[in-house]
Amino acid sequence: MTHLNQREADRTLEILANRHCRMTLLHFQTATENVISIQDLATAITTADEIEQTRVHLQHSTLPRLEDAGLVEYDSRSDTVRYHGDQGVEELLDAVIDCLPGEQHLSHMGP
Repeated sequence: MTHLNQREADRTLEILANRHCRMTLLHFQTATENVISIQDLATAITTADEIEQTRVHLQHSTLPRLEDAGLVEYDSRSDTVRYHGDQGVEELLDAVIDCLPGEQHLSHMGP
């Protein structure tokens, strides 16, 4: 188990409080690749009727938040997201997802 200092724990819990952040991180944690287009990410983490809304939310809110935390790198020119990962964040994500079992399947949803 990784130990986080208070600042890291607060930052991580704040990120994991956001559903789009959780689902984005869960997608990368279970994916075989660490790079994905924003369109494919939106498709992977939501239902077919919410893809465009999710894509916009990812672009303007979720990805900047995750990028500020050093967890992803978003390239707006190619519209791709690269996951950097963090063991402490992934361990907390696992604990949070265990408490929210309804979200476990969402990282594999598609149209």
